[in-house]
Amino acid sequence: MLTLENLSRRFGGTVAVDGLSLRVDRGEIVTLLGPSGCGKTTTLRMIAGFEAPTEGRILLEGRDVTALTPQKRGMGMVFQSYALFPHLDVRQNVEFGLRSRGDRGADAAAAAERALNLVELAGYADRRVQALSGGQQQRVALARALAPEPPVLLLDEPLSNLDAALRERTRDELRTLLKRLGMTAVFVTHDQEEAFALSDRIGVLSRGRLQQAGTPEELYSSPSNAFVAGFLGRANFLPAKVLGMDGGELVCELPGGTRWRARPSGSADPGASADTTALVDSAAGTDVRLMLRPEGLRFGGGAADDEAAGAGLGGRVIDRRFAGAASFYRVQTAAGEVLVQGGPADAAAGEEVRILPTDGTSAAAFPPEDA
Repeated sequence: MLTLENLSRRFGGTVAVDGLSLRVDRGEIVTLLGPSGCGKTTTLRMIAGFEAPTEGRILLEGRDVTALTPQKRGMGMVFQSYALFPHLDVRQNVEFGLRSRGDRGADAAAAAERALNLVELAGYADRRVQALSGGQQQRVALARALAPEPPVLLLDEPLSNLDAALRERTRDELRTLLKRLGMTAVFVTHDQEEAFALSDRIGVLSRGRLQQAGTPEELYSSPSNAFVAGFLGRANFLPAKVLGMDGGELVCELPGGTRWRARPSGSADPGASADTTALVDSAAGTDVRLMLRPEGLRFGGGAADDEAAGAGLGGRVIDRRFAGAASFYRVQTAAGEVLVQGGPADAAAGEEVRILPTDGTSAAAFPPEDA
């Protein structure tokens, strides 16, 4: 449906987007995720036609649209600020995009009414936009983008101006609507939770480069490098040294002598290009960084764990932070500070503990220079 081929954008000596290639299939919701300044909004603006790529091509349904104006591409765009006209009522705002492409009269009114019905604002057509809540204004902006029935919908952090509770409800409604319409959409955000909730696939960007693309589950469980691992969810990174291989996993030694098993990065890297996949040398003596998810750790205890003491990492609890469904414990160990997710009464500040992997989980090993 939409293909980006080796897309780059430079502003003077600054490289905003660097050789990005990505495909978005029909009916798919793909999110460009990354920190501020990573190139995600610039990429979206190039797709829309507001920015011209320095290199590369943009294909829409197999047709090269790189040189076309935004109007000739026909894509829908929802801006972060909504960009609604305060002097126009809701209907007139929704009709604006239709009129700009030449639709007038009954046709424009009917299309606007259909779009307002889709976003459940059928009774709001005659209201002024200033009289609407933030969530309602967001839906008006979405209706305006949907009214021309675009082949691709582009959304530039459209939920960032909403409060937390409304943002969660609106993103669920948005995904339901897009899936019901079978819309192809590209969504931009810096919020990983938002990306997880909305996306079929996610492309993680850093410094203008696509680090990895895949489903939320693929990226979280099999990150191709330490940046992806650290950006998606909480992660502990501990220095270690490879002792050898056993059953496809690395056996590593942490400072203090604790042994820990880890899967080498690069063994499962869906969507990662070769130059952003951190391959680990499995030779004995290699320095690595182990990535351990807090939810993949637990505190040891009982006879069964006593037998596995060699796999445990000893430490002292610094403090506990209550977070509703879970509690997070900061533990000082010989390998560094470790964050462990557990129950509210698993340990107390100052208590000596032993950290073990939860059943079925393992660490991931990355090169020490990978960031």
